[in-house]
Amino acid sequence: VLEGAQNGIERLTVPELGDWVDAYDVYGGQGLLVDQNKYQTKLAQMGMR
Repeated sequence: VLEGAQNGIERLTVPELGDWVDAYDVYGGQGLLVDQNKYQTKLAQMGMR
């Protein structure tokens, strides 16, 4: 656990900057369309899925 503290905290933004498509939700509001398959591996490494 302390080994990771020496290297600092890794930051990850999902979706990454510019890696989405502007879209609309079912109610006509603005939303983002994100390629979920692309981030599935990254989220698994983070322990999210």
